[in-house]
Amino acid sequence: MNDRTRSFFVLAAFVLIFLLAYWAHNAINDSYLLNEPEHVKAVEAANDSLETKISELREQNSALKEQIEDMQEEDTDEK
Repeated sequence: MNDRTRSFFVLAAFVLIFLLAYWAHNAINDSYLLNEPEHVKAVEAANDSLETKISELREQNSALKEQIEDMQEEDTDEK
């Protein structure tokens, strides 16, 4: 085998190794993204719960503000 042929096969081997490593890396990442870990699901569920609680508290806050305004109007009417 002459030097050019050997160089070609060495280069082809490096390209093949690189492509296999790239394919394996993508396969691992895809499987990780498809199968979300349990802690990610738990955090998302907790986040949804907190968002619901925040919206409920905002509604209560606006209702309390209306009550305060009504009470202030009653106080000014009495004076």
